[in-house]
Amino acid sequence: MSYPGNMNLIYKKNMKNKIIFTIILVAFISFIYSPVLADTAIHLEIKTPTYSLYSKDITVVPCNSDNNTTSTLKATAYCAILQSGIQNDWNWDWYPGAFLKSLGNITGFTSKDNDNNDVYHYWNWSLNETDGTIGLNQYELQPHDIISLYFIDPGNLLSLSIQNSPSGGGPILSEKQSTTIKPIFDLKKALTFLRSQQKENGSFGEDLYTDWTALSLASSPDNQDQKNKLIKYYSENKPVSQTLTDYERRAMALMALNLNPYNINNENYIQKIIDTFDSKQFGDINQDNDDIFALIVLQNAGYVEKDKMITEDINFILSKQKKDGSWDESVDMTGASIEALALFNNTDQIKDSLIKAKDFFKRNQKETGGWNNVSSTAWALEGILALNEKPENWIKNGNSPLDYLALNQDTDGGIIEKDLNTKIWETAYVASAMSLRSWNQIMSKFETPSLASDGVKTLLTTSTTPSIINKIAKNKAKRDTIEIVKNKKNNLTRTNSQNITNIIDTKKDNDQAVPSENSKKQNWFSIIFNKIFGL
Repeated sequence: MSYPGNMNLIYKKNMKNKIIFTIILVAFISFIYSPVLADTAIHLEIKTPTYSLYSKDITVVPCNSDNNTTSTLKATAYCAILQSGIQNDWNWDWYPGAFLKSLGNITGFTSKDNDNNDVYHYWNWSLNETDGTIGLNQYELQPHDIISLYFIDPGNLLSLSIQNSPSGGGPILSEKQSTTIKPIFDLKKALTFLRSQQKENGSFGEDLYTDWTALSLASSPDNQDQKNKLIKYYSENKPVSQTLTDYERRAMALMALNLNPYNINNENYIQKIIDTFDSKQFGDINQDNDDIFALIVLQNAGYVEKDKMITEDINFILSKQKKDGSWDESVDMTGASIEALALFNNTDQIKDSLIKAKDFFKRNQKETGGWNNVSSTAWALEGILALNEKPENWIKNGNSPLDYLALNQDTDGGIIEKDLNTKIWETAYVASAMSLRSWNQIMSKFETPSLASDGVKTLLTTSTTPSIINKIAKNKAKRDTIEIVKNKKNNLTRTNSQNITNIIDTKKDNDQAVPSENSKKQNWFSIIFNKIFGL
C-alpha cells in the first residue's frame, strides 16, 4: 500500500524507528538473560592433611565440561580447577561424571592394612562444607560458592612419603601404589532406589520391570514391605502377555519370593512351560532363550537330569553353542546358559561347554572391566557366579566387572539412564548380580508334583496343592499314559481303566468280609482322593 505525499515519508520513518528499537530490545534481553555464560566468583581451596596447595577467590569463566562431547559452555567446579593453574588429571570412563585422578601432582592410590585389606587414598570435594554428590564437571557454580578439595589419606602415608623424599618436594609413590582410587558400588543405595519406584498396586510398571525387580529385591533379606506388596500383586494379577518367556520370567520371580509356581492366582506356570515341550525342546524351535530359561526354572521346580525333558533340553541347549563359545554371539545369553547348565556339570560335554563359554567371556571383556554395557555385564556376572568364581578376580586393565558397574551407578543409587523404565530394569539386573548370588541361589526350591503308588509317581507333593491338575505322568514300567484332572469340585476322571486298576490293591485278609460293589467303589474314590490331597 502507498501513501500520498508526506504520509509515505512519515510511515517509512516510523518503521525505521520500530526496527531500531526492536534490535536494541532483543540485544538488551539477550544480555540480561544469559547468566550461563557469565563469569562466576567463588572461593577455591585445595589441601592435604599437612599443607595447603591453593586457597583463593577466583572468577571462573565458563568452559566445556563434558570432555568436548558437546559444544556447551558452563561454569563448573571442573572449570575452577582447570583455571587455578594447579596440575590436574581426569578420568572420563564414567561420563557424564569426571573423576579427579591427580591434583598438584598427588595421585590417588591404595595401600594395605594389617589384615591385607585395601585402604584408599583419594581426592574428595565439598560444596559449602557439604560433601559433593555429583561429578565436579556436573556441578554448575553459584556466586560465592566455596569449593574445597581435600586429599583423604588414612594413616598419613602421603605425609610420610613427602618427609622421606630426598628433595623434600612432592610425594614419592611406588608404581604399584600409584593408581586411581575406584568407587565402590553401593548395593543398599541401589535397592533404596528400586524401593522408591514401587507403585500403589505393588508393581514396578510393566511385567518385564516388575518381575526382574522382584528377583533383585528377593536377593536381600530386607525389603519385606516391598516383597509383601509384590506377593499381593502376583496373587491378583496374571502376565499381560502370554509368551513362554513371560511365563518363565514370572515363575522365576514367584520362586524368588518363595511363592509356589505350581499354583498362584489359579495359574500353574510350570505346566505352561511343560506344555510347550515337543519331545526335544521348549517353545519356538528357532529360538534357544526359551529353552535356557525353561531349564533354569525347571531345575528349581524339582526336575532332575534323569527326567527326559531335562536331558533333551540340555542336549538342545548344548547344540546351540557357537564355535566361539557363546550362545547367539551374545554375552547376555551366554551368561544365562552358564547358569542353566552349571548345576549339571557332571559330563565331559557340559564341562567342555562351560570352559568354552568362560573363554568367550575372557576374550570379550573390555578394559573397563565390563562387557559392552551394564545389562550384559550383569548377566555375565550371573554366569561367573554360577561357575563359583569371584567377580573381583576377573581383571582387565586393572579393572573388574564390579569396578565397571560402580562407575555406572548414579547418585540416586540407580544405574545412569535417562529413561526411567530402562533405569529400573538395568538397576534390577545389577542389584541381583551385586548380591553375589546367582538366580538359582536367589530362587526357592520346589518339589516336582508326583503320583507315587505302584511305580507311578504321586501327583502333587508340594507345600501348596494346585487347584487345577493337568499333569501327564508315566509309570516306571512305561505303561499307558494316565491323565488325571482335578477341577474345583474335586472330580476325578479315569482315562485308562487298565492302569488305574494296577494302582488299587483291594485285597483283604481272609478273615474279613468281602465288601460289596458299592463299598469297593467308595473305597476306590477314598484311596485316590487321599493319595492326591493328603487327607
